[in-house]
Amino acid sequence: MIKSARKALIWLGAIIVVLYGVLTLGVLTGKTSFTPGLALDLSGGRTLILKAEPTDGTEIDSKDLEQAVEIIRRRIDATGVAEAEITTQGTDTIVVSLPGQPDDATVDLVRQSAQLQFRPVLVTGPPQPITNPSATPSPTPSATASPDAVTGVEPSVSPSASASASPSASPSASPSPSPAPGVTDPSSFDWITPEVQDAYETLDCTDPANLAGTSTGDANAGHVACDEFGQAKYAMGPVEMDGTDIQTATAGPELSQTGTLTGRYEVRLKFTSAGASKFDDITTRLVVLESPRNQFAMVLDGVVISAPVVQTRITGGEAQITGTFTQD
Repeated sequence: MIKSARKALIWLGAIIVVLYGVLTLGVLTGKTSFTPGLALDLSGGRTLILKAEPTDGTEIDSKDLEQAVEIIRRRIDATGVAEAEITTQGTDTIVVSLPGQPDDATVDLVRQSAQLQFRPVLVTGPPQPITNPSATPSPTPSATASPDAVTGVEPSVSPSASASASPSASPSASPSPSPAPGVTDPSSFDWITPEVQDAYETLDCTDPANLAGTSTGDANAGHVACDEFGQAKYAMGPVEMDGTDIQTATAGPELSQTGTLTGRYEVRLKFTSAGASKFDDITTRLVVLESPRNQFAMVLDGVVISAPVVQTRITGGEAQITGTFTQD
């Protein structure tokens, strides 16, 4: 009996020695430490409590919070911060826990409100910077993945194609120095000023830092942005509509003209009275333009989430955007 107990103790001691050796090896190689790691709440960090406040008087639902969480997560991922925790509390609160000591720029990025903008597309191209621009550079539209399409819920008759002029496919080498809101056509290449031109050429949409929480730009000036997946970049005109012009936005399965499911998803927009009037004017102008100026960009949190082609003038205050949407 004594021998059996002694033998068990010897084996236990041997196991402890082996485990200690493995731990020592891990410490020497930098893969572990003798002291256990602390969780986020003990190792330090910063917790931000954000409360959602609608600007149009509508109630916030769970889908609104989920979208806000996804936007915040994208922003944090773009900064390279790992192991952040994002949770919701109740119906209007988001709690963001950041490990370590995040810098002020990261904190400000999390706190800033997301803004939805509608801008006319002027030029679109590949995501990479333009390394060898010509002596008088002028970005030209290029073939990209098939854009989404927007139609009215009850489409009216499209303006005749013969009403379309044949504008140049590339901006003028000598654009107007001071395009003015309310005066200059929002779809004019004059909005591509030398500053916007330079920003377009240098923008690198393969850099994750340019895919979340970037500047939304001056609403009354041209602007450049990446698409949300980093597959293309856009030069755009001024803001013509924003989130306050939308009454409701929902998503669901797309139905064909015969009422059968197509297997795709669509986004349905219902505009306010003022928004419907603005959208009527926008679609009337864009439907007769050449590609890509027949598109408008929906810019959320500084990136283009959709840039549908206008297929018809939309007068009813409701629109359907179809294309590459999924249930997620």
